[in-house]
Amino acid sequence: MEQDWKKKVREIGRTLEEQGNEVFERVSEEAVAIGKQAKASLGRARKRTEEILNSAQEIEEIKSRLSAIEEDQQRLSKLISELALQVGAIMEELYTGLRKEEEEKP
Repeated sequence: MEQDWKKKVREIGRTLEEQGNEVFERVSEEAVAIGKQAKASLGRARKRTEEILNSAQEIEEIKSRLSAIEEDQQRLSKLISELALQVGAIMEELYTGLRKEEEEKP
């Protein structure tokens, strides 16, 4: 009877060991699969982060160029205003000169 009891305990031990090994294998496989998924997700996240950073840098460059264009536009507007004043003064002188000539004619 003691032999039967020892035999049953050994069988239970073997069964538990086999089941434990199977569970360990499945858990290991799942862990590897999860690790691969995590690595792939991390790679995609890095790529997206890099794209976002590149986009942010491009946006800053565009802002800088727009600022330079606005400054150039303001400078050009000022130059055009000055030119218009000079043209106006020249036209006034021409008009005044022509009027004097007309007045001086006999």
